[in-house]
Amino acid sequence: MSKKRKVDSPPSAPVAPETARRLSDQLLLASFMALAFLLGVTQIADTDIWWHLRTGELILERGEIPQTDWFTYTNPDSPWIDLHWGFQLMLTLVWRAGGAAAVILATATCGAATFALLIGIRRPQWSVPISVACLIPSLLLYAGRYHPRPEMLTQLLLVVVLGILFRARSQPRIVWLLPLVQLLWVNVHSLFILGWMAWGAFLVDALARRWGPGFLRSKDETPDTLNDAKRWGLISGLMLAANLMNPYGVTGLTFPLVVFTRISSERDFYVQHAGEFQSMGEFLSMYGKGALFTSLSPLMLVVISAAALVSFGLLASKRRLPLDRLLLFAAFGYLAWQANRNAALFALVGGWAVRLNLGEWSDLRPAVAPTAAPTAAPSAASTWGRNAVMVGLSLMLLAMPLEIFSMLRPIAYPLRIRMLALDEVPDWHAHDASRFLAREGMPQRVYAMHLGQAAVYLFHNGPQRKVFADPRLEVNTRETLQRSLDVMRELVQHDPKAEADLRIGIPPDASGEQELPALLMDRSTVASILQQLWSNPRWRLVYSDPSSLVFLSNQQADKLGLRQLSLSEAVNSAAD
Repeated sequence: MSKKRKVDSPPSAPVAPETARRLSDQLLLASFMALAFLLGVTQIADTDIWWHLRTGELILERGEIPQTDWFTYTNPDSPWIDLHWGFQLMLTLVWRAGGAAAVILATATCGAATFALLIGIRRPQWSVPISVACLIPSLLLYAGRYHPRPEMLTQLLLVVVLGILFRARSQPRIVWLLPLVQLLWVNVHSLFILGWMAWGAFLVDALARRWGPGFLRSKDETPDTLNDAKRWGLISGLMLAANLMNPYGVTGLTFPLVVFTRISSERDFYVQHAGEFQSMGEFLSMYGKGALFTSLSPLMLVVISAAALVSFGLLASKRRLPLDRLLLFAAFGYLAWQANRNAALFALVGGWAVRLNLGEWSDLRPAVAPTAAPTAAPSAASTWGRNAVMVGLSLMLLAMPLEIFSMLRPIAYPLRIRMLALDEVPDWHAHDASRFLAREGMPQRVYAMHLGQAAVYLFHNGPQRKVFADPRLEVNTRETLQRSLDVMRELVQHDPKAEADLRIGIPPDASGEQELPALLMDRSTVASILQQLWSNPRWRLVYSDPSSLVFLSNQQADKLGLRQLSLSEAVNSAAD
């Protein structure tokens, strides 16, 4: 009788380490992108959106792009170089589709797309956890200016250009996309010049790789993949032609340099009107060096800078120097130091430089002979690093409902902006005061003590009713902005000259009289000047709500039958 052989059932096959790694990478990327999107889902606080929206509405209604000023009475017929017109049309269509909620979701989508493209600028063999870790500080710094502004499209298009140039050495034909990018860029934002900065750094680096010392080029690069002066010249010519295809031609092409020269030469003046021009030196002087480590945005700027310098050092130890990255890192670092409005741009370029430097450094390390099968489990260090990045992302995602990321706002920022919200910051924009000023018999012109609230007024009442000055540096001259400061000082000091200055640019009516504008006061200025202005015998406080106050001249108030509100009424309305 034969003995039966016992057959063992095969054990269930474990998940292959490579499959587990891929799943882990996908989870990391999904978590990072979720964070990038959710950081943009915040209440609208930026006031520039309102003049952009009104301009977009008017472009659609009139079928024309602005050529001269539409909104101020102090700059009659002044040229208006509105290179934001494409953004304004997109913003207006989004607003029509769903109001503030749609704008917020579109903003978050644009920001998430920017980081999706940024994290895609890498080689296939580079570690996904390291890519995510390199870009987390960039995302946190970027989130400090996560506003529905045309600069968001500049940030997106800058990353597109960086991605094109990264692939240009292995896929030379991809650079032919640059003119198309510049054509779009020049018609949505005036910072299209940043595309030229990136292209120029690429060309300098390519020339240095051809004729410079050996440490400027990689061992696998050959001259035919790096140098084609004829092609570069043709692409540059097409980029220039694309930038000329804007509604203002040569004037639009040179406008970024005009604005940069104006602001950089008198930055101390412009910072009085917009805190976004504050330099890092002024920040440190005001709050001390310790503020670098107690406010999240400055801290991330330090982290990115330190990481970039370390990554450049690691590459230098391998006798490799990416000149294009070094030039762009230095240029955008300078811009971020000069004005905090440039911090988001530096966040993108800094994170890009760190990731590429570390990736190339890992490629240049000596190959280690494998001691195990390809399907062996990853090392303990690799697993620990992956888990650390995942835990960090998880904690940040959990922090979103708790609004811990309110730390992203600058020190002394007067607002608390809720996260995961699809509306405006309550009682911040002067909507009700603007509607009050739209009533029949009200002055056709307004002097807003906060330029941002002038934009809100224009959203409701422009261009039939105009303002003394507004946030558009494209239109308002230095003289107009200086006069705006002078008027505020004169009003507080009860100087009759204020009334003459307010009337500059206002034509006389049929009786030969010049209308006196209404005064729109923002609540952020109330504490310092409300009592002085309220006690001015020539003006009367006629309206007050939690966001703003309105003053009319005594003559106008009498004509409309509006009484003087008391200081206690003004204070109580702010508390309601």
